[in-house]
Amino acid sequence: MALMNETTKGFGLLGIQARGDTGEGRTVQIEESIQQFLETVSSDFSVNFPALYLVIDNPSSSEPSIEILGSIKESGHSPLIEKNEILKAIEGEKLPLIKQFSSSSDSKVFVHGIKFGGDGSLLFCCEALGDSEKDSLGLQELFEKKSGTLLDRLLILQQEFLIESLKAKLETAEEVLFESNIEIEDALDSQSPSEVDSRQENIAGITTSSPVMKRLLQQMIRVSSSHLNILLKGETGTGKAFLARAFHESSPQSGQPFETLGCGSLSTTLAEGELFGWKKGAFSGAEEDRAGIFERSSGGTVFLDEVGELPLEIQKKLLRVLQEGVVRPVGGTELVPVDCRIIASTCEDLPTTVLKGSFREDLFYRLSGFNLEIPPLRERKEDVSLLVASFLAELEEEHGFSKRFSNSAWEELNSCTWPGNIQQLKNVVQQTYLTCERRMIPRKKVLEVFESAQADKLLGDNFEDNSGELVMRVPRAEGFNEIVSEVERLVILTAMKQHRGNKSRVTKQLKIPRQTLYNKIERFKIIEAEYQ
Repeated sequence: MALMNETTKGFGLLGIQARGDTGEGRTVQIEESIQQFLETVSSDFSVNFPALYLVIDNPSSSEPSIEILGSIKESGHSPLIEKNEILKAIEGEKLPLIKQFSSSSDSKVFVHGIKFGGDGSLLFCCEALGDSEKDSLGLQELFEKKSGTLLDRLLILQQEFLIESLKAKLETAEEVLFESNIEIEDALDSQSPSEVDSRQENIAGITTSSPVMKRLLQQMIRVSSSHLNILLKGETGTGKAFLARAFHESSPQSGQPFETLGCGSLSTTLAEGELFGWKKGAFSGAEEDRAGIFERSSGGTVFLDEVGELPLEIQKKLLRVLQEGVVRPVGGTELVPVDCRIIASTCEDLPTTVLKGSFREDLFYRLSGFNLEIPPLRERKEDVSLLVASFLAELEEEHGFSKRFSNSAWEELNSCTWPGNIQQLKNVVQQTYLTCERRMIPRKKVLEVFESAQADKLLGDNFEDNSGELVMRVPRAEGFNEIVSEVERLVILTAMKQHRGNKSRVTKQLKIPRQTLYNKIERFKIIEAEYQ
């Protein structure tokens, strides 16, 4: 059966009508709650045309206000009961009930409801399905058995409405204060989430509340006293360089030099000179001898960032340093002994690059004396508030102004999946701090930064915006239909990642009906773990 969603309209009666940019997220969350509620009831109770109505007593009129919050209907059909007829249809009736409201139709309608707040009700109705042989008594018994579960679901939905309504009112108040240039000192002086988290531990000079980070740091402490080389693997922006320095500081080499070399942007010639040094006159511009990074850090630690980007020619020479403990400067003839620990990092899967022939297998095993997998920020959400507090403290020290995020802004920061990890979080904090003229940073500012970064474009590792052309990288497939399917799946998945699973924003960006999105997600078997 083709399903089409009715546009939700009753949020004004709920007190969460969107106000400017502030309420959009709230409305979206309620839309999704209603949609999930109706789809679940439709499936679990075997009913057609489920619909949800909101009824609010109107003090200025004898007639209450009623709006349809949502419905699922078969394409081309109208709801079983129009909103202006439903109160008349159940007047004087005791809920729940099953009743044939129209003489022109054999359909029986089930209606149930609960009080909402002090002056309203939520009403649910649907077409009752069953064998034609079942009489109304049998249908009544069927729904009486399941009315308790249905009532529980309505109560849960009611509580979601109330919670979202309160959050929306808080955001509206924050917006009014922001626009009116009114500061609330008590809010600024209150404890941030990081200051009241009893799960905090400081390990190797790093404060964390995340269990996965605690385990990683404890592993780091255990191997820091050894002479093993370390390979750090993690996504871009996870703080590999920061952890490499913390590792050095907690090791016996802490009093010795710590040198960093970014391998990703070095040509073969430049990489050789930076790593091994050069002699005067070795090449044009070499006006004096220069020690390489291994010689400068002898007795200490060398951090090779994105080691997988090193040219193969340099990989061979690096392997010799690890095997023999000597370097030969460019243009030199003598070998210089060096003794240092190497910490290398990569965001690639090095075993895969080894199989492809772009990274030496023997070098891989030399570098990976001990492997540490750094979790992405989405897997250590407990640390978001700690990191934000740290970034704000740094900005306050630099600029001399104390600023804080509002409660709803904190909520937005905590709900983001941060595909760019710690670096993306830091960028957002810096931008909101610098662009907000008030001491309290509202949710609106956070959303502005997100939107300016996304610019309503598909963003991701598989997309490149090249002078107005969208370049996509999709898995190799056989046949026209398979290629088209891969493109569709990539577009849907990327948009879901970009909007953190918010289906309403995805449909708005891609300009497709909501049901089309649901169908595509089901067809391509896109699961939550892929985009959250």
